[in-house]
Formats: sequence, structure tokens, C-alpha cells
Amino acid sequence: MTRPRTRVRVANPADGGFLYWLAKLYLFGACALVAVTIASLPAIYVAIASHAPDPPDLAAYRTEAALESKIYAPDGQVLSVLVRERRALVELPEVPPLLIKAFLAAEDRGFYQHAGVDWRGVIRAALANLKAGGVRQGGSTITQQVAKAYLSPERTIQRKLKELVLARRIESRYSKDEILYLYLNHIFLGSQAYGVKAAAKVYFGRALGELTPAQMATLAGLARAPSRYAPRANPAAALRRRNQVLKSMLEAGFLARPAHDAAVAEPLRVVSEEHAEPLPWTQASHFVEHVKRLIGERWGRDRLPRAGWSVSTTIDLPLQELAQQRVWTSLRELDKRQGYRGPIMRTHTQRQRRDLLRRADAIYALDQLVVDRPYAALIESVAAGAARGRIGSRRRITIPLSLMAWAAPYSRTDAENDRTISAAGEALRPGDVVWVVSPPRWLRRRDWGSRREAETSMALDQLPRVEGALYLYDHQSGYALAMVGGLDVDRSSFNRAVQACRQPGSVYKPVFYSLAMDSDKFSMATILQDKPYVPEPGEDWNPQNIHGTLDGRVTLHMSLVRSLNLPAIQLLNRVGAKETARWARRLGFTTPIHADRALALGASCVRVDELTRAFATFARGGTQMDPVYVRQIRSRNDEVLEDHTAPEDPVLGEGDRLDRLWAQSGTARPQVIDRRTAFLTARLLRDAVLHGIAARCQIVPAPTGGKGGTSSDTMDVWFSGFTSQWAATAWIGDDSYQRPLGEKEASYTTAIPMWANFMRDAVGKRPHKEVPATVPPGLKAAVIDFASGGPPKPGQKSVRIYYRPGSFQPGETPQPEG
Repeated sequence: MTRPRTRVRVANPADGGFLYWLAKLYLFGACALVAVTIASLPAIYVAIASHAPDPPDLAAYRTEAALESKIYAPDGQVLSVLVRERRALVELPEVPPLLIKAFLAAEDRGFYQHAGVDWRGVIRAALANLKAGGVRQGGSTITQQVAKAYLSPERTIQRKLKELVLARRIESRYSKDEILYLYLNHIFLGSQAYGVKAAAKVYFGRALGELTPAQMATLAGLARAPSRYAPRANPAAALRRRNQVLKSMLEAGFLARPAHDAAVAEPLRVVSEEHAEPLPWTQASHFVEHVKRLIGERWGRDRLPRAGWSVSTTIDLPLQELAQQRVWTSLRELDKRQGYRGPIMRTHTQRQRRDLLRRADAIYALDQLVVDRPYAALIESVAAGAARGRIGSRRRITIPLSLMAWAAPYSRTDAENDRTISAAGEALRPGDVVWVVSPPRWLRRRDWGSRREAETSMALDQLPRVEGALYLYDHQSGYALAMVGGLDVDRSSFNRAVQACRQPGSVYKPVFYSLAMDSDKFSMATILQDKPYVPEPGEDWNPQNIHGTLDGRVTLHMSLVRSLNLPAIQLLNRVGAKETARWARRLGFTTPIHADRALALGASCVRVDELTRAFATFARGGTQMDPVYVRQIRSRNDEVLEDHTAPEDPVLGEGDRLDRLWAQSGTARPQVIDRRTAFLTARLLRDAVLHGIAARCQIVPAPTGGKGGTSSDTMDVWFSGFTSQWAATAWIGDDSYQRPLGEKEASYTTAIPMWANFMRDAVGKRPHKEVPATVPPGLKAAVIDFASGGPPKPGQKSVRIYYRPGSFQPGETPQPEG
């Protein structure tokens, strides 16, 4: 018998089937994952924290944050601004409260409530971005933005987690105000501006306390995206963003409705970039670049642009400007003597000419032409006696033949200068675009350059191809006062005053003449032979005197004063080329020296600054003063890092002057050559001005001495000289050795006039003593016949010489004075 089957009935059956159970499984897995994640959070935090950087050191930030450095003239004129990050630190109490509120409204309204991360803000931003389908809001707090600045710029989850960890660390170490200090000084706001103080100056040319509410909102709006809301590049976007910040300030209660409405109505005005900062004084570019190199050698090349230093230099701005003018004038004159190299360009169609004139209208202010400024002019017609054209569409000009007669064709192979043309058509033709400049002063009408002239008379001009340098330093204080390293630093940044090594020609002669004066074997009356050089068989070297050979006996004195080459070669042979090289090292020359007979004519190259220092050594009585370019370097905290000021510095106060006297007490300048030797050499150089080819230097209203030089093939011309206070060197040459300066050019046609004209205006009424000043013990004086060296002759030129007792050779002894 079968028993009935018992059925089990489920009172609460589940429904949903397979999908229901599958969903339930996934839900359970998700809950387990969340639980595991929550349990793992401490471990994740520890892992991320181990790789996150430490919070920034606030004390170190004040001393290490990148700040711009400035180079100044002694009077405070800005010469250069060196900047990697344009930043100026400002303490929080100095920041207007409304500016702080503008940043809080724009970036982190709950800054004072959260602990570094605003989770509600993060969620709110995420939802807004999901809704918009892109990034529209950022959830980063101000603390996170500070943290972000110390992390890599990559956009990864790992970097974001590090940002959160670092933000918490910053909050735990610093107060809210200290975090704001970091933020407001470190945040990038575009145009190289870091921090609010720098941005206020860059965009508005104002201090923080002078900003309007609208300007504050503009700065705060830049924090999100400086390039997107750049006021100069994207003014419409910047205006919209500014108004958004103003609305946020209103909603947060930071700004009242009337102030909000007034700020919204305010136009968005920013200053141009060149007016955001005082413009550097551009005529000292070579000087400034040399100062940068010197500081880079001492402190590291990358230090200055971020150090926040104030560098005071020794430059004298009026003298620098005068030197620049003299170099420019001298190079233009020589360049024109070499000939005309043709127009800037040639136009061939009416459209080209219209475009050119339209560009000239935009570039030049043509209501009043500027004296000595070059203008690009279009030549429209050419006749025998003049050419006519235009500067811009409305300024008509004429170039008379008399103001372009110099424009004979330039030749690279023919070094004949001073050729002229007899008709304007020999140089110009219609369609040429040429440089023109104002005529000489005596040819200008009273209303020259004004619109009242129907046709303005101009002179044909061209930019010089030759180069020049002019260097001046005070050999008593050591201050370098002026340095022109070339015609135009934009054309060539190479500094020919301190970097170029060029053949000096006869300007090198005082080096070995001073070596002779250091010996009892030679005196100013020593007889040398001035006879034609007889080359050895197969020898190419055949030196000559510039003005011919006297074919007889001359004194050492006359040999140097008249710059005779043949006696100089004889003297070098007698003192020795190797000894001359060693002597040159004592005088401070560091350039390579070829110790052979060609050294007598300056075959080894020298630098302008070293040559000037050597000549100053003669004027100083044998002690040497190195040029000084930097007066002081002060740190961002006004601490003196370097102090090279001389006690006689006119800018120093009495207290500082006494401090410098004390600091330099007991420090003597090295006596590199004997005092008597220096005096005798300086006397020879003084006589070169009084009785020699440097007679033009007598126009300087102070006693001067010096020596000129012309290198082989006339590629370089020099003059180096001194007064009792200053030493200066002028150089003109062809950088590329392409063409001699001219067949008949020499130091007395170019370098000496440039030096003399500059020094005449530079000295002015400044008091200068006689050079050399006093006769040192151990020397005697005599008067000799200038030509023969014998006793003075009636009706013949005689000169006073000085000598060491016993330095005359038999038959050379003159009648001593007294």
C-alpha cells in the first residue's frame, strides 16, 4: 500500500526568476565592493600620502619665490628688468579686503568653512558638468589650487588624489590667512604675472589700493583660465567673466547693489604692455648685457631672473648717451665716404607703392618730422639736380644733389673713399625705397619738418655697415661710465668693447716702449734708426712708415710721438719680443700674444677694455685699477650682497662714504710697473697729443695723452687715451674683414676725431689735473732738439724730456736742466 506524498508549500515564494536573482547578486557584489573600498581607504590614503610632497615652507617662500630683478643706473633709472615670473610679494594686510572677497566669490565662497576640500562643491560641480556635457565648473578649493601649484600639471586620478592629500596637509599646518597669502602671491594670472600685486601693475598700471571693484573682479576672474579670459587678447570674454564675478560678489553679500551696478557699467580698460612698467633705458644695452654676464659668472646664470635683486650699476647716462651719439655720427661719416650700397628695396607696381605709403602712414607721425631720425622714403621722380618722393602718402620730400653727392657706388674691391656723383640719377631711380634724414642744421629752415613746408628737404642716408666701439672708465674710482659695443644691439648683440679681439696697430707701441723705459739702457733721447726695411730673400713682410721714411737717426721720443714704424721694429728687437709678451701680461692683457717682430706693429689682437686699463695704468703711476660695473647688489630684503662703491661715489651719503673709506682702508692697488716707468710712458703719450699725430685731442678742455693705431689693410683704427681722471678707447673696424676702411683712412681721420669730439663734450667744465701729475723721485729733466735729440738749436723745435740718471748712452747726453 502506498503512502500519500507529503507536499511542501512555501508560504512566501519569491518572484522575478533568473533576472531577479542575477540583479540581487550584482547588488550584493556592489555592496561588498563598497565595503571593501571603505575598509581600504586608510591604506589608499597611506599609499597616496607616501608619494605626496610636504606642504610648502611659508618662511622659505618669502625668500625663495621667483621675483623679478632690476638693473639700475646710479640715479635709479631702470636699465633692464629680468623676469621669469613677474611677481611682487604682498602681505595679506596690504591686500584690499574687497579684492580678497572677489577671489572668494569667484573661486571658493566657503573657504573659511571647509577643511581644505569642499565635498559639496565637488559634487555640485560634477553634476553641473554632467548636465552641461563638459567642464563648466571646477570643484577645487583655494587650498587645492595652492596644492596644485606644487604638483605636476598632468590630469590624472593619481595627481588629483595627491592634490587632496596635500590640501589637507596645508590646512593642518597653516591658518586660513597664511593659505590666502600663498594663493594671492603665487597664482598665475596671465601675461607672466604671478600674484595679485604684479597683475594689478601689468593689467592696470596701478597699486592694489588703487583698484576699482570692477578691476578687482577682472583679476579674480582670471584665476580660472588666464588665457581664455585675457583682457588684452579676449576682451569680450574677460568682460563676461568679470561680470560673472561681480554677480557672485553680489549674491554672497560682498558687494551692494549700487556698487555692483556701477562696476558692471565700468568699461574694461587695460594699459598697453609697454606702459605697464617703466620702459628700460635702451641705449645702455651692451653695458647691461655685460653686467648680466658678470653676475652670471659670480652667482650662476639662472639666478638673476628669479632672485628679486636690485643691481645698481656704475653707468653715467648722459655720458652713455653722448658716447652713443658720437659712435653713430662717426660711423655714418665713414660709411658715406665708402660709398652708396643701394636702396632698401625697389618697388615695381603701383600696388606695391600704395602699400608702402600706407604702412609709412601707420608707422610715422608725419605732422612734424624728427631731426636725425631715419625715414623710409619712396622715390617718385629723379632729375639731374634732385630726386623727389614721399614719406607716407601726404609728406612730399626733395633730395637735392648737394645732400646726396656722396652716393658713388660702393665697391668691395676698391677701397678708394670720398668719391662723388654729378647727377642724382647716378644713384637713384623712380621706385627706389631709400633712407632719408634731416639735412645739416645750417641747411634747415626755421619751420623744417612741419606741415607748412610743401616739399621738405631731406638728405640721402643709409645704415652704416662698419662697426665701432667707445669705452670710458674712471681710472681713479674704477667706475665704467660708458660702453658702446656696436652701432645697434638689435642688429648685433656682440659687444666689441669687451668681447672682440682686434689687431691694435700702433696703439700697441706704448706696451714695449714702456718696457724700454723700465730699463737704464733706454731713455727718451735714445737714438733709433729710421731707415727703409730691407726684406730678407723670399720674405713677404715689408713694413713702412705711414708718412714715409726720414732715412736717418731719430730719438725714441720722436719715434713714438710721430708713430714711426721702422724705429719701433728696431726697439722691439732690442727689448725682445718674449720679454714684451711677459710685460704685456703684467699690464693686464689676457688675449693671445704672438711674440715675434710683427708685435712691433700690433699684430697680436687686444680687447678694448684691457687696452684702456693698460693706458690707465700709465696715468695712475703704475698701479692698476680694474673697471667696476656693479656698484651694489641688494637682495629682495634690502640686504647688501655686493658692495663695490667707491668712497668718492657722488650718490653716497656721508655715513655710507665713511663706511666705504673704512672698508677700503689698508687695501692698496697693485703696483704692476715702476712709478718712474709709468711717468715716462705717460709723458711720451702726453707729447703724442702735444707734438704728434693726435694733436686733434687738444680740443679736449683738459690735459690728455694717448696713442692711435691703424691695423694692416686698414681693417681697424684705434685711439686710446686718458686724462687725470678718465681713460677711454675708440675703435672703428670692419667686423667681417670684407673691405678696408679706406686707402687713406687712418686713426687720425676716424678714431682720433671720434675720441676727441666725445671727450671734449664729456669733460666739459669738469676739473682735470695735468698728466702725468708729478715727477717721481729718481728722474731728471732735460731739453733736447725734437728731431735729433741733441742740444736745443735756435729756431728749431725743442722738447722737455725726463730720464733715469745713467740711462743715456755715450754721445746721447743732453744738457740737463738746472
